[in-house]
Amino acid sequence: MKTRAPQITRAVRAAGNPATTGRPAMATTAASAGTSRRGRARRAVIAVITGEDLDLYILAAAALAVTILGAVEIASVPELASSILALLAVLAMSQIRSRRQLSNIERVSQAVPVPLAILAADLPAGFVERRSEAATLFLAATSLCGPSGPAALADLRRVLRRGGSARVLLLDPCDPGALAAVSQGDAPPAGPAGLGRRIQATLDELTDLGNETRGRLGVRVASLPPAMTITGINLGTPDGVIAVQLPEHRPPGESGPVLTLTPDDGFWFGYFAAEADRMWADGAQWPPSAGHVLARTPRPALLDSFGPEFHQALSRATRLLVTGVARNAFVTINYAKLEKLLRTGCEMRFLLIDPDSAAVAAAASRYYAERSEDRVVERIRQTVRLLSELRRSTSAVIALRFTSHPLAVGVIAVDGPPGQPSEFSALFAEMYPYRAPVEPKLLLQPADTHWYQHFVAESEELWATATEFPLADASAGAPRPGEDAARQGTGAVGKR
Repeated sequence: MKTRAPQITRAVRAAGNPATTGRPAMATTAASAGTSRRGRARRAVIAVITGEDLDLYILAAAALAVTILGAVEIASVPELASSILALLAVLAMSQIRSRRQLSNIERVSQAVPVPLAILAADLPAGFVERRSEAATLFLAATSLCGPSGPAALADLRRVLRRGGSARVLLLDPCDPGALAAVSQGDAPPAGPAGLGRRIQATLDELTDLGNETRGRLGVRVASLPPAMTITGINLGTPDGVIAVQLPEHRPPGESGPVLTLTPDDGFWFGYFAAEADRMWADGAQWPPSAGHVLARTPRPALLDSFGPEFHQALSRATRLLVTGVARNAFVTINYAKLEKLLRTGCEMRFLLIDPDSAAVAAAASRYYAERSEDRVVERIRQTVRLLSELRRSTSAVIALRFTSHPLAVGVIAVDGPPGQPSEFSALFAEMYPYRAPVEPKLLLQPADTHWYQHFVAESEELWATATEFPLADASAGAPRPGEDAARQGTGAVGKR
């Protein structure tokens, strides 16, 4: 340590002495700058020599040299002309090289697949001919009643008559939910009933064709609307082809786009072929069995009670027809709402059981508990009293009639006839079962054409044949069996 200490000290002093460090540092900096410039120049020369533009650099240098030689009259005219021709030759070779490069770029770009180029507006050329000559054919569609449907059916007949086999999957015409969903996208819209008739006609034709070909035609129906129209030709063979036609909402012509695939397309051909097999596996045999027909038969949606839709429709009613045995529970619970509707001009009609008729006994016998004619009459009295009070407080007209018909169904019709239906038009029907604890309920709208009109027409017929009771003449008396006047008073609030 003692030997090296003076050496280290001398080195530190020498490094800090300007007289000993200034000149070497400046020399080192200048040398570094020169080296840097030479490195950049060397790299530039290498880039020019090895780059793709070497011919252009040579051509530019030669053109500059010829120009200078001609300007100072060192070269003669023939020599300059020869030089210029040589330069033009080099320029032509450069252009030929550039064109070859462009051709290679274009060829490579055409070889790269464009993602959307596989989609087409129609089936490819020759597809229809291949379909008519197929050994096996698979068709999955909604109805085969579109623009291309007749041609597909004609090809199907040709395939079967030549000894081929086929499978056809259509929408189930017995499923009202599926028909309603698909018919909304038809163009022009045919409605669920119209779509069902078209599918049924196609299925009838296919059934006859299947009987003629002795089992070489399989027909099934799907309860879910097909997500796509699929045409499969010779699936499972090397020359197979599958065309997938995507659905379109109310198309002006044939739905599109169309996707056509062959086994050469690898994964996606197998993907859609497997989709076709799954659709076929989940379909139901046609003609249907008796159990299938029974399971697909439309049934009404019965309810235990009405939900918020009842109160929403009632609060916006402009016309109201209420029929029932006594309806005192409805009037009592909705008294404030009925009062508000009367003040805004709502037209109200109430049809109740005539307390002086034999219908009271029939109504009492149906009750689950407390089967007393007097109790039925008391409930009717309570309703009449409440309606009289509503008329007095609002100065509105409330039409009340009595019927001697033993009602089996009571209805609350919102914005029904007479007059045009509104957004809230609905008929809430309540069945009066025989001594059952629950009264089944049914909600119908004008769109439920047949049964909505059925219940509305029945209610209007009952109203037309009923006896009018003028609430303006009501007094404090209560209606009792055998009394034809002063049919109002007090009583208990009943269920019906």
